[in-house]
Amino acid sequence: KEYSKFIETNYKPKLQEPEDLLYEFEEMRFQKKHHEYWNKGELTEDFLRNNDIYAASKFSINKKVIEIPNDQMCFVYIPKDLPYGKLKIMRIGAPIEDKWRTNISNFYLWDYSNYSKKVEKLIVCKARKDEMIMKLLGYNTISVQSENWQILDINMEKIYNICDNPIILFGSDKDGVNKCKIVQQKYNCGYYNTPKSLLPDVNDPFSMVSIKGLRQLERHLKSKNI
Repeated sequence: KEYSKFIETNYKPKLQEPEDLLYEFEEMRFQKKHHEYWNKGELTEDFLRNNDIYAASKFSINKKVIEIPNDQMCFVYIPKDLPYGKLKIMRIGAPIEDKWRTNISNFYLWDYSNYSKKVEKLIVCKARKDEMIMKLLGYNTISVQSENWQILDINMEKIYNICDNPIILFGSDKDGVNKCKIVQQKYNCGYYNTPKSLLPDVNDPFSMVSIKGLRQLERHLKSKNI
């Protein structure tokens, strides 16, 4: 094996690629509601734009345009290492049938292409939103498409190629902790969860910063030697 911690397994998840659709969007500067959403996590528009996260006034799928009404917000995540037309789109606000739309593989790792050589510590987050919080605190980060241990299972060899000591950061609820433990036991890696005493309001870095502030999260991370 390319790294010593890899454990042979008979489990081989089936790769499922999304339908080959062209996604495009019309960028807009943040309005007050966009700032309010991200400022809860102490994340600014400039910081997000520097990490390829934008607000959109509309988006299209194969040139079919979908307008964003005033009672909704739309944010677009751009994967800089994938071809034009690959996007992840999030809508927030009034009842929405599909909060998330994407034509990116479920097994894609956000920001993986940032690492051309190994790093000493790497935080593997369950969501791009949490990754932004950890990046704001100065950590090396990547994130998965969803909180799914099988996504990690198929990606752990790649992850160990860039870090010998990755730390998995999923939710602090029972399901999130169980998934962390599955990965830890299988690959002998570390994991971190926000304090369980703060459940149900706090389940991840973004919600903890929203309620307790960035410095409280930073202190808790340090107390766990993260």
